[in-house]
Amino acid sequence: MGKRLIRISAEDLVTKTAAFVGKQGAVVLRDGSVFTGNFLEFDSNILSLKDFGGKVHAINAAKITELVLDQIAPY
Repeated sequence: MGKRLIRISAEDLVTKTAAFVGKQGAVVLRDGSVFTGNFLEFDSNILSLKDFGGKVHAINAAKITELVLDQIAPY
């Protein structure tokens, strides 16, 4: 099974909230840091992400470069 990466830029977080909340993925920050886990919610300017260790991170949207999600390709 192939995978396809879906990239959501910081500018599109508000309009594409439904595309990532409740799914797994990675957050790439402007300083180059990457957090992976489950996207819990996006409220105002804060993205809540629960990492695979169980810790919840509240990430300010101004620090986000993009979100990266995996989608299973239909082939």
